[in-house]
Parts: sequence; C-alpha cells; structure tokens
Amino acid sequence: MLAYFPVPYENELLYSVIARYAVHTGQLENRQAVSRDIFGKHTAVAIPDLPSHLQVFTERVSIVWQIDVEDIIKHHTLAPIYFPFLNTQQSAQVIQSMYSEQGGSIHTRAGIAASSVRKSEYFRYCPQCYQEQKENLGEPYWSRLNQIAGVNVCIKHNCLLQASDLPLHSKQKHLYKSASLIGEIAKHESTEITDIERQLINRFETLLSNPVLSGFTEHQWSMFYLNVAKELNLSRGNQADHKKIREKFESDWGHLESKIYTLDTSVNNWLICLFRKHRKSFHPLRHLMVWCSLLPDTCNEEIFRKVSKLPKSLKVTKSQKKNTEAIEPKLLEAKRKEWLELLEKHNDLGVKQIRVASIGGALYAWLYRNDKDWLMKNKPKVVAKVENRYAPDYQAWDKDNIERLNALLAEQNANPERNRLSKHFFIKKLPRSNSVEKHLADLPETDNWLNAHAESIEQYQSFRLSRAADKLKEQNLPVQRWRLLRISGIRKESLTSLLDQKIIELEAI
Repeated sequence: MLAYFPVPYENELLYSVIARYAVHTGQLENRQAVSRDIFGKHTAVAIPDLPSHLQVFTERVSIVWQIDVEDIIKHHTLAPIYFPFLNTQQSAQVIQSMYSEQGGSIHTRAGIAASSVRKSEYFRYCPQCYQEQKENLGEPYWSRLNQIAGVNVCIKHNCLLQASDLPLHSKQKHLYKSASLIGEIAKHESTEITDIERQLINRFETLLSNPVLSGFTEHQWSMFYLNVAKELNLSRGNQADHKKIREKFESDWGHLESKIYTLDTSVNNWLICLFRKHRKSFHPLRHLMVWCSLLPDTCNEEIFRKVSKLPKSLKVTKSQKKNTEAIEPKLLEAKRKEWLELLEKHNDLGVKQIRVASIGGALYAWLYRNDKDWLMKNKPKVVAKVENRYAPDYQAWDKDNIERLNALLAEQNANPERNRLSKHFFIKKLPRSNSVEKHLADLPETDNWLNAHAESIEQYQSFRLSRAADKLKEQNLPVQRWRLLRISGIRKESLTSLLDQKIIELEAI
C-alpha cells in the first residue's frame, strides 16, 4: 500500500502521474524502486498509452486515491480513442489485458502494432501550456491529447506541438520520464489552424472526454460507410464511388503539409478499404478524418448512435438458407450435367457472363438454391482484373524520399544517442516504407542514396567508441580500453582490426 501518490491533473496520462511520483519521492533514476512501489514488482514496463497492471495499481493506491480500473482507462490512458473502432471481442480483450499483469499483446489486439499510422517517437508538448503549468501548478505534465497521432497543434494557443527530447517508448523500459526533464523548451510557434484540423482535434478531445468502452462490429461500420456514400450521392448503385470520395477527401485534406494526412496512391489505400466491406479495424485517425470531410455537421455521439442501430451481422434471408426439401436424385443429376455442359461450351466465360443467357441464369439460380455447395466447387475460376487507378509518379516519389532522407541524416548525425543508421532504419522512417522497400528498383535515386549512406555494424561500433570517449572526457576519466568497451557495449571477442585500431587512436588522444 502507498501512503502517498500525486493528485492527477486534468487529462493527464497515468504514466505522467507515476513519473511525478518518482520526482516527488526522489526516486527519479531508481526505476526498480518506483515499479515496486506502484505495482509490487520491478519488472512492470512503463507504457504511456495503454498500460497494464491496473488492477494491482488501484489496490496499492487505494488508501490515497479511491479510483477503479475503468475510470483510469477512461480518464488517464489513450484507450478511449481506440475502443469505438474495435469490435466487442477486441475491446473486451484490451480491457482485460489492461486489468491484468499480462499486457504484452495490448497493442497488437488494439491494431496499433500493424497500423500504418505511426505514433510520435517522442513525447510532445505545447510550449505555452508548459509554461502555464509551471506557473499555475508548479510542475508540467504529459497531456493525453498531445500524444495522439494526427494532433499536431494546440488549439488553445494556436501553437505547433513540439517534440521533446524524451522518447515515448524509451530503451530503459522500466523508467518513467517526467515532463520536468525536458532539456531545452522550444519557442512558441504560432500557426494558422484550418477549420478541418480544428474539427479533427475537437473530435479526438470528445473521444477522450466522453469515453466509449465497447466497440461495434465490422459489419456495422461497413453498412454505416455505405449509407454515408449513398446519402451524399457518392455511390454507384449499391457500391461507393471511390473516385468521387477521394476527390472530396483530397479537396479538404490535400493542402495540409503534414504527411500523416496524405493519402497514398495505391489501388487498395485505406480510404478505399474504409468504404468496402470491413475485414479489419482502422486507426481512429482514419475514421475521424473522413467524418471531418464528409460529416462535418454530425457529432461523434450521433455517428455512434447511427452505427449502433445497424445490424451487427449480415442477416441471411430464407431464400439464402439451405433448402431442406428432398430433391429427386435424377433431377439433381440432370441439372448438374446441364451446368457442366454449359461450362464446357462456354469455357472462356465467367459466371456473370454465363448467367446473362436465359438458360444459364435460371440454371444457376436453381443450383444455388438446391445444390449450393456443389455449385461453388464447379464454377469458372475468377480472373481478377486489377486496375491501377492511380499510377505512381516514381520520379516525384524518388525526389521526396531524397529530401526526407537528407533531413533525417542531418537530424540523426546531431543526435549523440542515435541508433545505427542501417538501410532498414532509413526505409522505415519514410512514408509508405513497405512500398518503398518493394519498389526500390523503380526508385533509383533512393536506392543509390541508401547504399551510399547506410552504416555497417562496424561503422556504428566505431561511432559508439567515439561517443564513449567523449563521455569519459566529460567525466574527467582516463580513456582506457576497458572503459571504452564497457560504455559502448562492445564485447572483446567481436572486435575487428579496424575497431582495435580505433581504440588505440582514442587512447592516444
């Protein structure tokens, strides 16, 4: 049991409250002590967005903070932005994992791990809010809203959010980083916020302030988006008109600079998939961007109300159910033979074309009602016709990649604690990284740049040795081989002749 725990601030992450506890109790660098205090074990991982071990946590702070797990999930985590877009089973599993001490699969179950929407690598903050918190509260804290992918500005101060120097998911996975540890506070950068961007942030804020803990089925979301397309005359028959939807979407979002709002040119991009039959969950940002564009006057609550009224699954009509009446074996055999002869006669046609003929349509309908399983196994093979509606501009894509890679290289070279600059590292930092990897043959400039700048393991180890030498000099300690190897984390048996020479040179300086 804890005799002390800080009072949470409005819209503060639980992670932030625990980090402030570490500061207040003088255990900022003692990660094991803080974890033992809070969770009763030193192995609990510090997770900012979707933490686990919450049942144990509420029991340990019950003397000083009367709160249940559900309230923590609603008001001090980022879970509420995901739940409405998960099905009932997924949301229940995520909540159960957050209750339990087994939280390793939370991000996978929530669809975050596989999402193309990437979270910020570092905690973000508004410089003006930061100063106000210090003046009014005596200390800053991490706000939930500022850590959401797609929220790039503080609408209270019309200020761009700034990335701190503190990683959102630190390598020191048991250590809680307080907002008071931010090195140099960035200057306030005013910006003009578009109406649609302001609406997006307000919708995220509503998800946090009016949390919904149960989701809807994939079928309900499929029907909802099809209904939206029909109501807005963005459909063709019983299907969404993807071209019209894209034109409307890009007219609203295409002018914004942030790449997170950019729609890719692939045949099956997320916007097209959103208006088709849902077979998976979509990131909340995707849903909210579409609502801002197509449903600007409909609030979140009204949208959820409409979705909840739709059927949870596809209803099977009587005509679709299996016919239980006994079919005369001779009649069944004759119909099958007739169908096979029809297929042989028109072996160059597909099912739809065969059904156009009067005999083919009636025969297909009879077999579908009375012998569906056999019919499904005896149809012409479907030949998919894939049309690339949006042919990629490889030259422009190549140029954009080079600009981003040069900026990334400069940023990483200025970071003394950077990771290895491998080819994989650079590719994963690019938008549409999987597509870049597949199309390197079509992106010659990108491929050449990666081959020229990718860092080998030996080169990275050399960098770490130089960095270790700098640290020793800062601490006024002698630069010795054993110290260099210990700080750089390099084993003796992995030393190459070049690294050995590097160590000799560093010791001689």
